Amino acid sequence: MKKILLVSAALVVLSSVFAMAAPTMVNSASHEVNIQVMEIHNIAIIGGNVGLVIEAATAGKDPDPVSDSHTALSYTINSNAAKKITAQLDKPYAEGVKLQVAVEAKGTTGPQTLSPEAVDVVSGLAKIANPNAPLTYTASATAGAGELNETRTVTYTIVEK
Repeated sequence: MKKILLVSAALVVLSSVFAMAAPTMVNSASHEVNIQVMEIHNIAIIGGNVGLVIEAATAGKDPDPVSDSHTALSYTINSNAAKKITAQLDKPYAEGVKLQVAVEAKGTTGPQTLSPEAVDVVSGLAKIANPNAPLTYTASATAGAGELNETRTVTYTIVEK
């Protein structure tokens, strides 16, 4: 009987030890996930390079202007503060040659003549993604510009308003 009691007591002690060592079952766990969105302002040109050929005129008048609408701007601006898009040439065209651009989008400023000095082409942009803002380039020249072939780079930039 003493053996049975001793074995029973040992089993009670061992089962208590194992019960304390056994992990408790947890049905859920949680942690925090932080999302931070940084200021983004990206711009791209869709459609590649543009070629404008002025080849006709009415007798007694300057050559007829020509236009091209095969390119577009794509831009994303998530800023709380308003931004604008400017455009400028890397260097001027010859005397008597003019290039204008018009952007078809909310906040446009209408056709703008391009030069090496930046001009506003779209303004009041905040929290917007526009995948396709069509560009219309119009080239004109006076008869006094003569015959020429010039290429210039047009740069679009997102800046503070």
